[in-house]
Amino acid sequence: MLDRFVWAGGMRPYRSKIETASIRDYMAKKAKRPINWQILATEHGFKPADMARRLGCSVRSVQRRFKRQNRKTVRRAELELRTLRIVELVRARKSGKEIIAEVGLAHVTSLSRHLKSQIKSGLCALRARL
Repeated sequence: MLDRFVWAGGMRPYRSKIETASIRDYMAKKAKRPINWQILATEHGFKPADMARRLGCSVRSVQRRFKRQNRKTVRRAELELRTLRIVELVRARKSGKEIIAEVGLAHVTSLSRHLKSQIKSGLCALRARL
């Protein structure tokens, strides 16, 4: 049932509502409980391949379901969580080296690049604001 597709006017195949519901039920059964995507992503280090292996489905299915439930991609959720953690550490007056060690970045420049892409300011400007 999961392998059959219904063709619509020569366009790419789509799944009927019944097949979509079956996939959803299958994923929930494999998980043994309702899926909390944020917790699952955190447990598996925001790696869709590991999450898919745990649920017994494809990586693309995990990405689609995560985005549908959270309204953001797995990568975006990871970046937002990392940014929140950085802000907490800045409020705790940690140094740049302590922050990169705890957050898991490679260099202070990586921290600066991350902050500028996420909150449009560097570490010094963030400290001044807080």
